[in-house]
Amino acid sequence: MPQIAFILEKLITDEEGRYVMVIGKVEDVMVLFMNVYNPPEEGPDLIKKVVKMIVSESQGIVVMAAKQPGDATFNGGTLSSDLNFGPPQRRE
Repeated sequence: MPQIAFILEKLITDEEGRYVMVIGKVEDVMVLFMNVYNPPEEGPDLIKKVVKMIVSESQGIVVMAAKQPGDATFNGGTLSSDLNFGPPQRRE
């Protein structure tokens, strides 16, 4: 069975269990895995916080998922002006 080398560099979790961020290297490629649960009563504030964390912590490939369909929603496009969906940019 093939194996994939993963080296954990950083783990960030929410005390309330709403998100977990795992940063590390997969076969020498930096990756950030983010799983988020945004309860409807939270509104957009948690997602804004998560996006800011991703922007500040990411160094390579970013993979983000919601625990259940519809949990992490970007209603009204409130965050779209702050996000860059283009190719990765090198930090200066």
